[in-house]
Amino acid sequence: IMSIVFGTIACKKGKGFVLNIGAWSFFMVPFLFVIKPNTESWGWFSLLFVSVMMGVGRATFESTLRAVFADFFSHEKEGAFANIIVQSGVSSVVGFWLSVNLPCHHSGMYCIKFRDGGLHNTLAFEVITMVTSLFAIFGFRRAAALYRQEMRVDESTKDVQRINTLAV
Repeated sequence: IMSIVFGTIACKKGKGFVLNIGAWSFFMVPFLFVIKPNTESWGWFSLLFVSVMMGVGRATFESTLRAVFADFFSHEKEGAFANIIVQSGVSSVVGFWLSVNLPCHHSGMYCIKFRDGGLHNTLAFEVITMVTSLFAIFGFRRAAALYRQEMRVDESTKDVQRINTLAV
């Protein structure tokens, strides 16, 4: 449903605007856990909020982000989509590695004891997710600027090639 909504928004405001919405949505999920870590006190609003934010974030990842990759790498779409899969895989590997290598030693508000008896540092993952979301916003802005610059150079090169073919 959100992919359809984002398609309409992207036509009016641009794909970058939609990607920013998705990045902020992914930021808000762990942010709620940071400001309200005792999930036993959560009500329906908190649960609904997390679900909606994850849905909005996933919708931008599955539709708009892929469209942007197709735009930025129109000359090599297969490589662009392979790059998305590699980035996703590397992120998963890093996440699993960190879950073992960022332990906490005493059960507390941000150090959760799982059913397997292990203690897990949830604050570290929450902060990493929020920082990554912010990096995504600035990373996209930089990538878009480089893409626009590349397109200007490409257009000026085509103009020079057209002039040269007319001169011959």
